[in-house]
Amino acid sequence: MPVVAARSRRVGPPTRLLTALAAMVFGTAPLAVVPGLWSMAAGILVAGLGIAVTLVGSYSIAQVVVPVEHRTEGVTWLTTATSAGTALGAPLAGHLLDAFGSAAGFLLGFAAGLIALAVTGLGRRAPAA
Repeated sequence: MPVVAARSRRVGPPTRLLTALAAMVFGTAPLAVVPGLWSMAAGILVAGLGIAVTLVGSYSIAQVVVPVEHRTEGVTWLTTATSAGTALGAPLAGHLLDAFGSAAGFLLGFAAGLIALAVTGLGRRAPAA
């Protein structure tokens, strides 16, 4: 019988979300200047460790914040925003890679991550409606 979901956590979803998002954001910045393929692969692995925690944190917060009668819509908006960011970011990064080299693509991810971190941090401090 699995007991993973029964485990209590010392920090809540907002703190886990901000921590994982910060790890992803600041883990991507060095990728713009890594010297070789293996160090880039290691850096991407480390930066990518926060992806699952970030997604789980986002959906966990949505389940708490969004009223139960609107929860499906709230989660759908979250999924749409994630998909839109990916759909817009990938071709933009590709264009930057072609025009300016690999560092530009990683710096785009870093800049987008800083925006996400700022918005998430501001949302955490917003007064309840």
